[in-house]
Amino acid sequence: MAWARYSQPLLVMDMRNSPELPRHFRTTSDSLPLNVNITGLSELHIAGSGQFSRASLEKAARRLNVKRFTVIDLRQESHGLLNGNAVSWYGPRNAENAGKTPGEIENDQSRLLVDLGSQEIAVVNKILKKSENGEIAAVKPAEYMVHQTTTEEELVTGMGHKYKRIFVQDYHAPTNQQVDRFIAFVRNLPPNQWVYLHCRAGIGRTTVFMVMYDMMRNAKSVSLRDILARQKALGGKDLTQLPARNHFKYQLSVDRLNFIKRFYEYAQTNQDHFQTSWSQWLEKSD
Repeated sequence: MAWARYSQPLLVMDMRNSPELPRHFRTTSDSLPLNVNITGLSELHIAGSGQFSRASLEKAARRLNVKRFTVIDLRQESHGLLNGNAVSWYGPRNAENAGKTPGEIENDQSRLLVDLGSQEIAVVNKILKKSENGEIAAVKPAEYMVHQTTTEEELVTGMGHKYKRIFVQDYHAPTNQQVDRFIAFVRNLPPNQWVYLHCRAGIGRTTVFMVMYDMMRNAKSVSLRDILARQKALGGKDLTQLPARNHFKYQLSVDRLNFIKRFYEYAQTNQDHFQTSWSQWLEKSD
């Protein structure tokens, strides 16, 4: 175990290649307490979790028990697979790719994976502790012989499923552009298509987008409070709970909650099956 300040981004382990469900795995078909409003929930056909490895995605696929589903990768940060293990390049506050375009992120990620694949031995770090300002404070490094590196898209499509990436910075509300892309995707989904959303830990970004999906389908019949409550009950984050005011996540959490409230209004008042994008609605509303 090492305690220090690290040159970041740092290659870190997200999930070992073991046949276990990913962190915080849940589906909208899971059973919930009787006091939770489940109107329209089981018809959503969505799952959420943290980052998966090769073996854990196979486990999740068996759990979903459907022929094909679509994975929505919500991670802005560069990531991929090393010998089936899920790894990523973790910068300060997991924001190494902040300000980059999707194309730049894809190019950087490709370069990083090629560089990783050219090594004989790679040092991958398990994060043990983070500082209050979101930087890595302690890790446990381990050496891995490099046999194969792949992108998440290659893993998912190689198993016969579909893949889409929505670029969202950790701890942040999504940008208007990425919200528009998500809405267009959901709008064009075939009936009863299962969707599997994930971020790194399966907490913040995954909960936000599971809430958004729920709103797009159910905002006209289920209250904002009930949608947030049932996504929390499934195992997601309580998006109404804010950190201390002096924490770096406080204003980000406020902004994210305000976004969720506006998005509920957008979904509840929509009358054209979401042909009006989020950006267009904002322009008309402001």
